[in-house]
Amino acid sequence: MGPLLNEASLTGSAPHDLLAARTWQVVKERVAGAETDIAEDLLIPPGLAHAHVLGRSGWERLLDLAQSDVALIAAELAEEELTLESDHGIYRVTGKFSNPVPVAARVAALLGRHLETVLVHAVADGRWTFVAWRRPHLAVAGSRAMWPGWRMYRVPPSATPESRLTGGEGPPRAGLVAGPVPLGRTPPAAQELLERAGVDLADLPRMLLDHGP
Repeated sequence: MGPLLNEASLTGSAPHDLLAARTWQVVKERVAGAETDIAEDLLIPPGLAHAHVLGRSGWERLLDLAQSDVALIAAELAEEELTLESDHGIYRVTGKFSNPVPVAARVAALLGRHLETVLVHAVADGRWTFVAWRRPHLAVAGSRAMWPGWRMYRVPPSATPESRLTGGEGPPRAGLVAGPVPLGRTPPAAQELLERAGVDLADLPRMLLDHGP
């Protein structure tokens, strides 16, 4: 993506601008979750004049572009004493709340305006909710205290994770296509969604359970 943007504009109309813009929509969430210490090894100096390589300035530009939308959302949440951090592509939100379901749903809806696939893990006081969102598919997992196990929903165009998951006494039935199933037996539809996002399915239950049973 770095070399592609060297001579392109994401808002231009030339063929190479349009190619860069289309490609950026596909990869920007992966750039936003990049591990910067590992990426350092990919920054190489040009060996020839006019060579197209990813240098430090190009790398920093990529990070700024990818993180600008998320940074604005994080700042908005910070005003409500909620902290948003990225951990290997999963956005973890923490703060003073007792019910992580509406928090995870709201953050997923906010991030979904800018990212094609969104992974949100809301954690508070040993309770947690995990949401994977890629329209129209919505996967939800929870700790024993909060909607335990996996549920898979199909969300209509007019709805969002926030409108689907909040406002009721418990897990909604509308749009439910799978679940509830135990956390260790991820439904096939949820597996496909998580694999698209590059999630290690073998490691995900352990990572979630580290924050509460």
